[in-house]
Amino acid sequence: MPAVARRLQLATRRTRAVVAGGGLPALVAPRFVVHHPPYASRVTVQPGAQALVRHQVTPDDTARALDSGDLDVLATPRLLAWCEQATVQALEGRLAETESTVGTRVELTHQRATPVGVEVTVRADLVHVDGRLLRFDLVAEAADGTMLGHGQVTRVVVDRARFLARL
Repeated sequence: MPAVARRLQLATRRTRAVVAGGGLPALVAPRFVVHHPPYASRVTVQPGAQALVRHQVTPDDTARALDSGDLDVLATPRLLAWCEQATVQALEGRLAETESTVGTRVELTHQRATPVGVEVTVRADLVHVDGRLLRFDLVAEAADGTMLGHGQVTRVVVDRARFLARL
């Protein structure tokens, strides 16, 4: 058995506790798990914040240029970057100067190919706030209203200095 697995097994055995009144033993966190004190954010952002970003697809935005395919159409990684840009813009001026956000989860459906020259509009709507967690709905459309993609991005509010100190 590998050393790490053995340590986890031993730590788990040592941390069993008996539930009051009998019952099944409960597991508590092993001793080697590091717990950081909670970040006391004063996030005051409310659902409803939104932003629009517009870009014209250029040859630099294509799947061929970004090595995500070999066609000269809008690359999914570029669409994702534009989606994240919209979420960041939706929060502009709404956080403390010491705060920022980091993306933690993305769900994106890129449903239609878009050729070079087409203008793309990405809209981000903040739809859910749970403490520091912020969830955005996204829609990407061509100038003619054709839906190109949709999805969600989850971001978490962080203290800039504290986040960078952990790297």
